[in-house]
Amino acid sequence: MELRFIRPINKYRLAPVKACVRFDDFKAVLAQNRGPFKEPSYFALAEILIGVIGTLRLQPQREKVEFFFDEDLVSQQELKDAYGTLKRILPPQDAGLIENEPLFRDDKAYMPLQAADLFAWHVRRELFERERGARLETPSWKALCQAKILDCSMDRQDMAEIVEQMTIRWLRHLPKSKARLNDGGYT
Repeated sequence: MELRFIRPINKYRLAPVKACVRFDDFKAVLAQNRGPFKEPSYFALAEILIGVIGTLRLQPQREKVEFFFDEDLVSQQELKDAYGTLKRILPPQDAGLIENEPLFRDDKAYMPLQAADLFAWHVRRELFERERGARLETPSWKALCQAKILDCSMDRQDMAEIVEQMTIRWLRHLPKSKARLNDGGYT
């Protein structure tokens, strides 16, 4: 029964983290994006890391956190690149809460990843049911929902606000030079 995979959540003090990014919203807002965040999955990774760090900031004891990923699910190098980029943009006191490298494990042998797979499947199924006007009502989903779930999901408006804030920050850092833009480019 699926419920056996829920035990690791309690045993390892795992906190289920949900980060949903609708592809249509991602495509509408960030279609021109390049680099490690060109895919919604890496944007979701950013949401998770920032959400977890935000939660750790509120804890009286500042413990480091490790992130484990299925070794067969993603490009390890692309994920390491995205992970490194995120660590570089975080304030040093926050970046210090994250282990230096993401860890990769075989989900068939590592029980916490099996629990994460179970949770991810149920999250996707719940979203599917909700779009149809229904609700997911399985014993496993009910048990999973008993845990405190950190929801780092973003919709189109959230993503647009992030892009707007990034643009504002970048504009502040443009070089203050005498160069002027004319019809043909910079002079």
